Amino acid sequence: MKKRIWAAVFTVIMLTTGCTIRMESPAEENRPSSVIEMPSSSAPEDEPESSSPSSEVEASNSSESNSSSVVINNQEDPNTYSSSDSTESDSTDAVLNQDITPELMALFTEKINKIAPSNIFASNFDDSNSDEDGYYLYTAGCYILGDNLESTYQYAVRTLQNQNFYDYPFTPARIMDQALQEYFKIPSDNLHDMIENYDPEIDGYWAPMGGGGISSTTTIIDCNIKNGIAILSCETRTAASSENDPATSSTVTLEYSEEYGWRFLSCSVL
Repeated sequence: MKKRIWAAVFTVIMLTTGCTIRMESPAEENRPSSVIEMPSSSAPEDEPESSSPSSEVEASNSSESNSSSVVINNQEDPNTYSSSDSTESDSTDAVLNQDITPELMALFTEKINKIAPSNIFASNFDDSNSDEDGYYLYTAGCYILGDNLESTYQYAVRTLQNQNFYDYPFTPARIMDQALQEYFKIPSDNLHDMIENYDPEIDGYWAPMGGGGISSTTTIIDCNIKNGIAILSCETRTAASSENDPATSSTVTLEYSEEYGWRFLSCSVL
């Protein structure tokens, strides 16, 4: 009876205090607990280990080193030459010291045939002097202009043999000079001094009175090239000469430039 009373009292006390007591058997005391404690939500989650400052510095230094090496490798060394420089140099050398090919001879022949009818290669000229007061040189310019010559004409009054000729044609110096300098390496001032029919008052070249002339043909006999200078051995014959008449032999010199190509420097009659 007492046991039942104490049990009831004990039950009331437990219900009143809200406590529970877990009763374990002796066997359960030695068994590992099956209850797993979960970490509270306030506890920070495990994060991967961040790299240490020293590692970051090393990585940064490594990156800077790689970047620096790229910049250095991209810098141009003034003492070295790229393959393009070598190619350009080889190309220039090939032009300045090239072999006499059929293509090159055709080029020289074309240039000579353009102005040979003026008889320029049967006369002496260089960059400051010309035979016949530059008549052949001026005539060569007329052949260079060709059919465009008359379209270059402007007109002014010209006095010849005490007679005034109104609306006499002349070619402005800038046009004739440009045409001549495509073929001859002669400065404009020198052309003006060499060619008699240049008139500074009109800054132009009077057209010759009359017309016509003795047409000539020039043949290249031999050619040598060295350091951008070509020396041609030529023979010139006039249209009026016969096969038995001796040809006029001359040495014609040309010079190469990147701007103009090959231009005539001089002609010396032998």
